[in-house]
Amino acid sequence: MPFTSIASGFRTDARWAGCGGVVGPVPSTALDGQDVQVAKAKNILTAFGGSLGLVPASRIDDLLAIASSALTVEQIATPDPLALPASASAHEALNDLRARSFDFALIDESPLGRYVTVAALEIADGHATLQDVAKPITTRELIAAGAGLADGIERLAQLPVLFVFRRDGKLGIITTADLQRPAVGMIALSYVLVAEAGLVTVLERQLGSGLLEALRAALSPVALERAEGLHELKRQRHAELTLAASLTLSHRLEVVRCSAELRHLLGYESKRAVEAEKKRLTHIRDALAHAGDMLSAADGDPARAIRELALTRSFAEKVRGALQQLGVSPSGGLSLPN
Repeated sequence: MPFTSIASGFRTDARWAGCGGVVGPVPSTALDGQDVQVAKAKNILTAFGGSLGLVPASRIDDLLAIASSALTVEQIATPDPLALPASASAHEALNDLRARSFDFALIDESPLGRYVTVAALEIADGHATLQDVAKPITTRELIAAGAGLADGIERLAQLPVLFVFRRDGKLGIITTADLQRPAVGMIALSYVLVAEAGLVTVLERQLGSGLLEALRAALSPVALERAEGLHELKRQRHAELTLAASLTLSHRLEVVRCSAELRHLLGYESKRAVEAEKKRLTHIRDALAHAGDMLSAADGDPARAIRELALTRSFAEKVRGALQQLGVSPSGGLSLPN
């Protein structure tokens, strides 16, 4: 069948006023499923079987559950954190922790139940020992080794340190410094991939036969030609792949930005809110797909990195909610971008 472009013949109605002409970035080769980080994230989501292109999933709830629980806090925890005797000088302990670039240390006792912080050591009396400045580990600071990594990271927004109760009875430790570990980036990237998969169905179900008009209104002719070219290339591997499934994340969100009904369905109050979400998500996706880490993607700000992970998870939840409103069958399939 000869290839016919949809990029010509632009005609829009009032629904698309103020949209159009968005070119968007040229899709990076690091985003086509060949990059190691993308492949690892997809492996998490396809652990139950399926190819990287079209993944048969029972429903997006299952994918979100996998993304949230496939990795646990134990996988980023320091397994044998530094433990110092209670009789040690607070001054010497402070120098030791600074030399190691540590902010926390356990008190070496059995069972382990107390810890010291650099902040407390800095204001300790010159003759103080760790016995004098140690703090008890509270239940609020404990987390089970099998807890989902995403949940554990979100708890770090309120606490500077979490102690991981391991299966062998010992304690591990996680802090905001662990945000740079690859596992954290893989969780964030998994949420993006889940949301991208669901967003395809949202666009096709909500817009129906108006999808092509929406694409013409939201994207420039150049952007449409790029999308069509990528679609034709991907159809050589997956003949059933739709045009919507070939769009970049940025282009899918641009369609959302330009559609009042899609904005309402996904819970966005304005075009500006969608634009901010698009910039944030594409930045996170590109940074992580290029083997970056969550902390670097947040410019080294731990609080921002935790917030970005929570917002990315929230975006995936919004897409799931939209699918539920559209009455997508629980036994339907989702297509992961590749």
